[in-house]
Amino acid sequence: MFKSLTSSLLLATLCLLAACEVEIADETDTTDTSTNTATETSSNTSTETETGTSTGTDSVTERETTELVNQVTMSASNQDRTVSVTFHFEQNVQLGSFADGSYFVVPASGQSAVTISSLESTGGTVSADENPTHENKALTDGSNNYGDHDASQKLIFPMTFDDNTSIVAAVQKDEQTYGNCGTRQIVGECIDALFALTVLEEVPAKNTLRPAITTTQKDFYTLDDFDFDRIPHIDFFVGSDDPDYPSIAEPRWIQQTEVFSVLRLVEGSAYSEGGRAWRSDIYGGNYGSSTARAYAGDWVNVMSQDLSDPETFDEYEQLISALLVYGKDLYYTIYDGEEQIAGYGSGAGQAHGKILGVAMFSALLKDNQEQQVNLAKLIPSLDKNNAKAPAELEQINLSPNGFLWGDGPGPGLLNSLNVGGYWGAILAHQCFDGASGDFGECDTGRTTGSRTPADPHQKVDGPSYPGSYYYSVSAGPNMIFAAFMALVPEIRALVNAGATGELEGYKDAPILFFNRYLTQGVQTQPDDCAPPDPREDPSTCDAYRSRGCQYYGLNYEVEPTWGPDPADTDWTDGIDCIKAGAGQSGRFPARHGAEIDPGYSLNNIESNWDQIYQIYLEQQ
Repeated sequence: MFKSLTSSLLLATLCLLAACEVEIADETDTTDTSTNTATETSSNTSTETETGTSTGTDSVTERETTELVNQVTMSASNQDRTVSVTFHFEQNVQLGSFADGSYFVVPASGQSAVTISSLESTGGTVSADENPTHENKALTDGSNNYGDHDASQKLIFPMTFDDNTSIVAAVQKDEQTYGNCGTRQIVGECIDALFALTVLEEVPAKNTLRPAITTTQKDFYTLDDFDFDRIPHIDFFVGSDDPDYPSIAEPRWIQQTEVFSVLRLVEGSAYSEGGRAWRSDIYGGNYGSSTARAYAGDWVNVMSQDLSDPETFDEYEQLISALLVYGKDLYYTIYDGEEQIAGYGSGAGQAHGKILGVAMFSALLKDNQEQQVNLAKLIPSLDKNNAKAPAELEQINLSPNGFLWGDGPGPGLLNSLNVGGYWGAILAHQCFDGASGDFGECDTGRTTGSRTPADPHQKVDGPSYPGSYYYSVSAGPNMIFAAFMALVPEIRALVNAGATGELEGYKDAPILFFNRYLTQGVQTQPDDCAPPDPREDPSTCDAYRSRGCQYYGLNYEVEPTWGPDPADTDWTDGIDCIKAGAGQSGRFPARHGAEIDPGYSLNNIESNWDQIYQIYLEQQ
């Protein structure tokens, strides 16, 4: 099903000599026009080819093919630069490739270990770490002291490895020449490209996927462990017409990872810009939502193909393998057996996309009992403000008014600061119904604090001006996951396993919410909460801290007319608002039904939602 290793290396070498460039697009109809190429070459001291066999069994296991080499180079390029790393070995080693295209090395015959004598790079300085984890890594120089950098973890060569180990090398971006990766917190902390080399004790079985890079106990899944019939063929998806598309797209998912942007499940240890800093910037789109769109776009291209045709499957097999490896890395970073050890995170667009990788890996596994246990805990962890649930679920809230958008802890965990911050932003906007204009025209840019909160009274869409800020930014990735839930029954089963008992209403929540979103628009009715009093001066009323307000419900000088009802002293069962008076129809009646273009969406999904939703209905 795959080209021989020798042929792959020859093609890669020719590509380097010709300085060829190829284009990677998120999807054929997206606007990402960055061009990328990734090549891997080796220096051979012998043309001998070795094939390993299993020992200690009656049957012979077919093994991956290897070559004897004394170095291996891995490269990644886009339209304006190339970066690469070269591992040099003290003795010849057996070099082979996994089903996803990434490389492994095994001690040569008669040797018991692999010694990496040196590591060099082009295009930027390089750091390497052994089985790096999100909370303990040395993949940059640490010059900006951002994140969980641990300089003691940096590998100093020569080093000898005699067990299964992932060596991850990161080339740091030349930010002075090519620009930084985002906000000031991460200047000097940007990775341009990641390269994984796996040291193994023996040659793996044929069609093995690269083991997860963060674990010390390595997984060894082969393609036989997956049921590819579960990948639906969606004939209305328009895939790439480039015959080289699979080989062009594949490097992105073996040289990029989201594992370093997950959240530690310890208070105060979230690094919101970690994704920008620690994903491969050379592939473009360093924002979480754009990476989520690119990953989903390649799966959409796969789904556009008829994989029941053996030749077509052969063409896409390596890309599918790379997409699975990307998701598998995330799974083993977030979960340790049946225990969750890291969080997906929610909030702004940096947190999106992780669940799709985890879900596709889990859904296609034939034996996914462990994954079923873990993913069944997603819905029960919603609204707990513990980062355990992904944004694609956390931002969709079941309320008496149906599914509403918004972030943050559930009503039973809200405090006066959460509620006051929400109401204070409404006052600052001056966009509420009845605003007199005495304190400025409607301007959502005046808000401060969180830009993703849910309505604490569970009446209308968030944030504090419904449908604004991260509502649209998150809509695309959230809608993408809803579509995958609708199209891949196994994903739906894994997620819905947690929708039981009191949580039964969360069954298919992403699908149902986005069907409403796309057919109705923003929801602000019915709403019986009174809008802010137009007499309230936002320059003196600090609703966040409940002080200086004349009419705000929690701290006021005269009879309260807006905000949370001060008569409701028990918020564990929900928070009452001061009710609208005569002639009032809630806070934002004119906003009801407003259409919002989803950011970071895929046209294949957005323009075909009706057909996707119909497939979902037919499966009920």
